Amino acid sequence: MTHTHREADRRPARFVRRRDASRLPALRPAIDGNGIPACRTRPGGAGLNRAYLPNRSSMMRAEMEKQPMLAEIEAAIRDSRWLIRTDNDGISYGGFCWPEIGKWIECPDWNNRPECGGGFHGQTAKAGGFWNGGSRLVFCEFDGEEIVLGDKSKVRRCRILQVGIPAIFSSACVGGSLDLRGLSSAEGLTLPQSVGGSLNLRGLSSAEGLTLPQSVGGVFLKRG
Repeated sequence: MTHTHREADRRPARFVRRRDASRLPALRPAIDGNGIPACRTRPGGAGLNRAYLPNRSSMMRAEMEKQPMLAEIEAAIRDSRWLIRTDNDGISYGGFCWPEIGKWIECPDWNNRPECGGGFHGQTAKAGGFWNGGSRLVFCEFDGEEIVLGDKSKVRRCRILQVGIPAIFSSACVGGSLDLRGLSSAEGLTLPQSVGGSLNLRGLSSAEGLTLPQSVGGVFLKRG
C-alpha cells in the first residue's frame, strides 16, 4: 500500500505528540489527612526502602531559597526550645516525610515514656550527642513536653525553622555533646561558640568554610 507525501509526514508527528512528556500529567506528592506529604512506593516496589516523593528535589530547593524565620529562631534559642537533627532530604526513620519549613507537625505515635520511639528525636539544650544517620542538618523548634533520653530528647510537636544551623546560634553554648558526623556538607556552617561535651565531625564530605567552636569540653573527633 502506498501513501502520499502528506500522509507520510503526518505519521511521525502523531507519534511525537503521543510521546511528548510535556503533555503528561505532572506527579505531585500525595497529601495525607494531616496535610503532610505522604511517602509512596513505586509500582511493584516493596517496603519503605523504596519510598519516594515525586519532585522532592525541586521542593527542597524551594525551601532552601526561603528567608530564615529569624524571629522564631531567636525565640527558640532564648527559650532553649531548639532541637537539632538530621534527615535525608526531608525523609527520616521509617520513611517519615517532614513538611515544609515553618509548618508545625505532631508525632502520630507520641508517648511520654522515657524510652526511644514515640516522638521526634534530636539534640537539645538538655541532651546532646545523638546521631540519627542523616545527611541534611535541620534546626527545629519544639513545643510542649520534652523527654530527655541520655544523649537525645524526644518531643511531641516540632517544626523546621532552617536547613543548617543559624548564624545567630554561634553565640549559644551547648552544654552536652554535639554529633554532626556524616553530613553531606558543612560549607559555611557556624557552630556554637562552646560545646561542653564532645564534638564529632567525622565523615563530612566537605568542611570548607566551617567555623569551629572556641572551646570543646570533651573529645573532638575531626573530619576524616
